[in-house]
Amino acid sequence: MFEELQQPRTLQELQAFIQESLEVQDAMLGALVKPGQDGTYSASAHIPPMSALLWVDMTKRPELKDLARLHQTDGEGESVYTWVLTQDPTTGIAYFILHVKMLRPVRVSFRIRFPMPDEEEVIEAILQSGRVLLLEGPAPAWRESAGTMSQQQLLETIFRNGDVSMHLPKDNVGFLSNLFETWKTQIKK
Repeated sequence: MFEELQQPRTLQELQAFIQESLEVQDAMLGALVKPGQDGTYSASAHIPPMSALLWVDMTKRPELKDLARLHQTDGEGESVYTWVLTQDPTTGIAYFILHVKMLRPVRVSFRIRFPMPDEEEVIEAILQSGRVLLLEGPAPAWRESAGTMSQQQLLETIFRNGDVSMHLPKDNVGFLSNLFETWKTQIKK
């Protein structure tokens, strides 16, 4: 499925826009060492501090489950990212929605929703690193296992199905920063 971002015009369209966006099931923020393509760990595979690792519910879009494999074999490719800040007037919940339009290695588009203020730290991490790593949900029990596993075991658990790494352009991060300030000053209060 490859679609252009269409701004909702009615309440019904807005609610569908929000509900059709993929849900973040869990998030991990921080610096990790990620396995290379050969499965080994090295210092050159360092993820910047406070990167956002997001486990996303892909049940609505099962075709997205193969993206991690494609990214590993074909590279990150080319994508266009668009941020939207919206609020559901019936619930009062504000959402940041990231629309991802992948052009290569495959043509596909999808949206990820970040309900606020629940995902405030995630948005801050994205602003800091300019990077998002998508992982297929549900998340492993990494919180419970973190204290009992070695770092390598923990990383193998986290990246068990691979990831889709997205580097956001600086102007995109700047736009998100402006939206975040708008949310903090006009909506969050």
